[in-house]
Amino acid sequence: MKKTAGELPAVKKHLNIVLEKISEGIIEITPDGRINYANAAALSLFNISEENLLGSHFVKMFSGDDRQKVFKLLREAVEEPKTIPGDSSLTLNEHRVTLKILSINSDELTRI
Repeated sequence: MKKTAGELPAVKKHLNIVLEKISEGIIEITPDGRINYANAAALSLFNISEENLLGSHFVKMFSGDDRQKVFKLLREAVEEPKTIPGDSSLTLNEHRVTLKILSINSDELTRI
């Protein structure tokens, strides 16, 4: 269903409010792996300001073996959603985290 130009700003504002209030950390990563959005819950996990986080490479937020797991997961998520479950959680700034990565291609965005 196509939205009229007048409806789009209201829908966008509504979605932004939902994303900011949700308790799970949500980030958006560009195709080259840079963070271009993080909701409040995600910012609290990264433990740095939004200004310093945006533009950073997501994979570089992890260290050691976790960095390699995240890199592999991002590569594989292009084809289908991928998850690192709770029993294989990663460490991000002393927080144990799980990841669910969903790739959205530009064709899907143009249909909204």
